Amino acid sequence: MIAQKQRIQTRVLLYAGIFVVFFVFNSCLVFRADDLRYMSAPEDYGSLWNWFVYYYLNWSGRALHLLYVPLTRMPVWIFRTLNALVLTGLAWCLERLAACFILPANEKPALPALTVAAGALTVCTSSLFNTVLWGCASLSFVWGLAACLFTVWVICRAFCGEAVSPFLWIAAALCACFAAYAEQPAATLLGCLLALLAAFLLSRRRIPLPFWAVLGLTAVNCAVNLAAPGNGVRSFAETISRWPDYGSYNLWQKLALGLTYGLDALTGPLARYVFILAGLLTLRLLLCRRWLPALMGILCTGYWMLASARDFVPAVEPLFAFVSGDNLYGGGNHALLLTWLGLFFWFLLCGLLLADGGQPDWAAGLMGLAVLANLVVMGFSPSLYASLERPFYVSNILINLLSLRQLFRGAVESRLPRWAFWLPSAVLTAYGLLTMYRAFIMPVA
Repeated sequence: MIAQKQRIQTRVLLYAGIFVVFFVFNSCLVFRADDLRYMSAPEDYGSLWNWFVYYYLNWSGRALHLLYVPLTRMPVWIFRTLNALVLTGLAWCLERLAACFILPANEKPALPALTVAAGALTVCTSSLFNTVLWGCASLSFVWGLAACLFTVWVICRAFCGEAVSPFLWIAAALCACFAAYAEQPAATLLGCLLALLAAFLLSRRRIPLPFWAVLGLTAVNCAVNLAAPGNGVRSFAETISRWPDYGSYNLWQKLALGLTYGLDALTGPLARYVFILAGLLTLRLLLCRRWLPALMGILCTGYWMLASARDFVPAVEPLFAFVSGDNLYGGGNHALLLTWLGLFFWFLLCGLLLADGGQPDWAAGLMGLAVLANLVVMGFSPSLYASLERPFYVSNILINLLSLRQLFRGAVESRLPRWAFWLPSAVLTAYGLLTMYRAFIMPVA
């Protein structure tokens, strides 16, 4: 009992420290760009409701922005506190999901290093210090993703046979409704719910009745979001100048457009995080003496190390020359082969994550596919291209979730003492602080 109380106190202190760091980080940021438009919306359109009707008909179905307008008119510390709380909650969800399906709840070890790593990986994203920390972008990507992952965690608990209180089910349903109004978190949530439904059916486990309510609410609210006339207006306005013939693309051309976009992200801004994931996976395979998978992991790590050097070694950049959507069908780019090798190495990495140990790690394999799917969707919703690196955030967090999973599996499977896992956690924390520092010195788009 005393040991359990000490573990709880340690976790509370660690998350309190993470919250303080996030609060300080948010306190140094200012409202930018679209935030100022939301702030003046009631005056510009006569009332909050008039603005929302205009927004829904002419721009987007993100109804959650209706909640954001009042926040912009409150003292700024309120939003900064809420944003820090949501980021802390996102770190908590990452830690909880990292250990799902690996061990029963009563056998899962307490790993303070995993908590620290979760906090670090929440901010270890190129997109976070670029544009996500606009207030309105935080609502769509950070808050939406936190709501999505909380809902997934609750249902994972039910799948594993752990107790789920009515309060948790109600919270999961509310979070599902919230996430449904942010496109990428909504797609991620719907995909995870369908995957968990398949897992329930294939394992012949009883499906809890509240699960159907959560799934139904998610589907209905996603439909309301997608049905917004503003989605079509915005998509047309933002694609007509870049892809004037987009309306004539067939299914395969849209898929190719999304794949090139995804590969450019995975071999560019996201490469360093895939390198961290591949390195942690390879290290764990070596420690567990799984030599053939470890050799494949070394190949993956080498490729992503080369890709992550693009920003630092000018000679490497031409090797990853990317045919963008602007000249997708122009051809004549011999360097494209190395970029498309990224698709092979990504699926190889997903295969290593899936075929892990004695039983397939379905959760990791599906999460790996979700990383790519969140990027490929750009081919079918090209207005995402105008959002710069913001659409990378969801995939970035999912990659970091897989890295946390490798840390947890390493702690469970290898014979190294627990303190050995503080080293990668310390490195990730240092990198997270560097990411925060760059947020203050880089211009925000």
